[in-house]
Amino acid sequence: MPPSPPCHVLIVDDSAISRRVLAAMVEVAGHRCSLANDGAAALAAIGAAAPDVVLMDAVMPRLDGYATTRALRALPGPAGAVPVIGLTAGLRATERATFAAAGADLALAKPASPEEIAAAIAAVRTARAA
Repeated sequence: MPPSPPCHVLIVDDSAISRRVLAAMVEVAGHRCSLANDGAAALAAIGAAAPDVVLMDAVMPRLDGYATTRALRALPGPAGAVPVIGLTAGLRATERATFAAAGADLALAKPASPEEIAAAIAAVRTARAA
């Protein structure tokens, strides 16, 4: 798949280290990013940040990635349609199904490689544009 045109990616993860690693991968792929440390912060940032893609960790305190994705999908207008890529440490079929049921476009196992992140961003943007 060809590289995705530059876009804005919102990274949602409760781990500061994971946010930094994901941000580096997103930036190496030519995208810019903003960061949120939990689901509540992500929902607050969606309107102001207007991301093109969200990378969403599954397990976070207060509001996990599944609940955050469901809440995001309930937002009106373009904010509710932003592509979501779920990230989880052990991507079993149940986790993939839970992310899909919440409205995520795709799910990846952590740690994901820079190539996997770049390909996932390109894939969800292409699918939403179609």
